[in-house]
Amino acid sequence: MNSDELRREAARPDRLIEGEDPDSTDRSAVEHWLLVYGQLLKTKSGLLADLRLDMTTMDPDARDEMVKTDEALLQAQVSRFQLRITFWENRLGKES
Repeated sequence: MNSDELRREAARPDRLIEGEDPDSTDRSAVEHWLLVYGQLLKTKSGLLADLRLDMTTMDPDARDEMVKTDEALLQAQVSRFQLRITFWENRLGKES
């Protein structure tokens, strides 16, 4: 894959992580995916916050490039992780 394809794949909202089975009803599997996506969300949200802070002091051309590339990708990933957490939380709720 080239870099554009990798960026698109990383941000694809319906993309699952290797080994993730959305049909699983096993409580330990559900808790595992909540942990994984929680860690990813925390990390990517932190990166996004740091990036946005750094962008406040950047030259406008550099900032515009960051908005079009890195910020957009990180925001898409954060949104995807939030969706996956909601999915797994709902799965956990159906088990109870």
